[in-house]
Amino acid sequence: MTKTYLWEKPGNYPPELLGLYDEEHSPDRFLFRKGIRLSDNDLIPIPLIKFKITKQQLRQYECLVNSSEVPVISNRLADLLIEFAGNDIQLCDVKIECINGELEGYKILNIPQTIKGIDHARSSCTKMKLVDRILQINRLFYLPGCMGEHNLAREAEYMGLLLVSQTLYDAFQNKKMTGVRLVEPDKYYG
Repeated sequence: MTKTYLWEKPGNYPPELLGLYDEEHSPDRFLFRKGIRLSDNDLIPIPLIKFKITKQQLRQYECLVNSSEVPVISNRLADLLIEFAGNDIQLCDVKIECINGELEGYKILNIPQTIKGIDHARSSCTKMKLVDRILQINRLFYLPGCMGEHNLAREAEYMGLLLVSQTLYDAFQNKKMTGVRLVEPDKYYG
């Protein structure tokens, strides 16, 4: 049976490595959480993320955590995603400022695919009062095979969740990617 995993920041990710998404000089960060392919016009100006550490300190991570809560990934991780999830991703330019200059070799990861895969019979979610939307997840399970043909997607009912297939999970483990943690939903929300 194939599992669905959640893409999360590592539990031991140092807080001083958190980048600040410059909302004043960047597109609306919520564009990247809509589950749609973005146009060139959507991405003007190029998103800017500022880190208060050196380029060398950041290069040890394949995925950079930042205040936009949107993955910023290395070329190495991008190559892996192109191989295993090429139809499920959009790589967007990003400007990364560090205390010793601009860091190159990273892209913002946009996920233009969405799926509805929550197993509501086994999960526990708090809904908003005025609209039929999930406000909070208390316990989370996914339906077997819910990813279908996708290896990476956003959860349509809770767009902040990035979902990863068993195939992509195995590739991550094999390549030992850093800066990202793939977790079973029932263990994360349990």
